[in-house]
Amino acid sequence: RSLLMKDVPGLMFLAESAMELGDYGAAEKALQTALFCDSADTARADVYCGLGRCLGIRGDSANAVSLFRKALESDPSHVGALLGLGIACQNLGHFQDAVDALRQATKLQPRNAA
Repeated sequence: RSLLMKDVPGLMFLAESAMELGDYGAAEKALQTALFCDSADTARADVYCGLGRCLGIRGDSANAVSLFRKALESDPSHVGALLGLGIACQNLGHFQDAVDALRQATKLQPRNAA
């Protein structure tokens, strides 16, 4: 158990698996655990992005925005966080913020701009 508690990639995999099964509570718990692990900024950004996705899926766009922004503080070029931020801002009716985030994402990954 102590090994799992420090294994950020393992916790991320557990969270992704739980989300695929629709168990967002388990996903959130795994991601919260991952936040307490020592990890690089990129891994921390992935964790915050995953938490933002969980909250966004559950309809909590306001808190999702906050988590996506925390992800971007750790890794300003995190495309997943920019996409999540754009969607969450759109859900809140913050359309200019949504456009700004999505434009930044397409600048970073222009091949995915569909």
